[in-house]
Amino acid sequence: MIGYGLGIVSALATNKSSSFNDSKRLLKTDGRNLIAHARKLEDARYITSNKFFDGRIPRTNFRRTASGRKALDPYLSEMEVVIRHTGKTKSTGDLETGWPDGSKV
Repeated sequence: MIGYGLGIVSALATNKSSSFNDSKRLLKTDGRNLIAHARKLEDARYITSNKFFDGRIPRTNFRRTASGRKALDPYLSEMEVVIRHTGKTKSTGDLETGWPDGSKV
């Protein structure tokens, strides 16, 4: 299972925003855990949260910030390289090719 913080920002990579309840369901976690991780991401300025009332029901939506995009995009690019190369392994388990900079994984 990926970390909850990474899960939150990854979900926001494909969605403009995500509600608290949608994030909780997607990550299969409880509200306290989600709040703790979201707060850390807010402190790092990777996401923002918008809290409001829908009638009498409190709602929270999360959005990724420019800093969050800047931090996640290189990670996603590196993961794409790993995923592309998972089928290209030698019998020893080493990758035939490495990272774009020439280093081995």
